[in-house]
Amino acid sequence: MIILLRQQIDRIAITNNNHKHRMMLCANKSVTLAILTTFLLMLLSGAIIAQQQTDTKAFEKSFVRRLWVPAETSDSCISLITLLKVLFTKQSKIPGIVFSDSADSLLKKELNRIKSKLDYAELKGIAGNNSVTFIFPVIIKPAVDQYACFNKELTAFENFNKFSGKAISEKCFFRPEIEIITYHSVQ
Repeated sequence: MIILLRQQIDRIAITNNNHKHRMMLCANKSVTLAILTTFLLMLLSGAIIAQQQTDTKAFEKSFVRRLWVPAETSDSCISLITLLKVLFTKQSKIPGIVFSDSADSLLKKELNRIKSKLDYAELKGIAGNNSVTFIFPVIIKPAVDQYACFNKELTAFENFNKFSGKAISEKCFFRPEIEIITYHSVQ
């Protein structure tokens, strides 16, 4: 063990005797440190910019405030879970906005009624001049006591990820869910 330690010390001494080599190592360390610091700062500032540009609260708020959930859409004890797709193209002023095929037809009609009244400014800012698709999971659930719905049958997620019969195939931004609580009477 002492012999191995002595060999390591000798190697370090030989390396340190070469002043030119030592200066080169210092310069390489400085350059590497500068590059690494620059990269980390760029990464951090990029993350902050991306975080600022991906805020969609105004759209979500306008959607929740304007959407009227018809009482006839489902039994008031069963939550509805669907996807909302917002598609911006380069030339569109109002984007294409649709629910997935799992949404009730009355809910789809309601979306068509309000789509021109929603606040798309933040989404348009994120999209810029690009074609971008945003996907928002939408959860519509009743504001009832959990025990009142204990014996109700649950439905499957049929056609949850399909739009007009086709599964999502384009690149898209998945956003946080939008939760809507309904206050219809329980039967």
